[in-house]
Amino acid sequence: MFWAKLYYIHNNPVEEGIVSKPEGYKYSSARNYVYGDQSLLEVDTFSAWIEMK
Repeated sequence: MFWAKLYYIHNNPVEEGIVSKPEGYKYSSARNYVYGDQSLLEVDTFSAWIEMK
């Protein structure tokens, strides 16, 4: 269930046509997973054991 929710949260801006990739949405934690960007949101990506590409 965790993966389904994370996928939905990250891909919702893409589905709505706001951005072309999940990490393109400024307020998405996808930026943390893809770029390691902790500047806006601090997310423990190591504990989630996920890598998005």
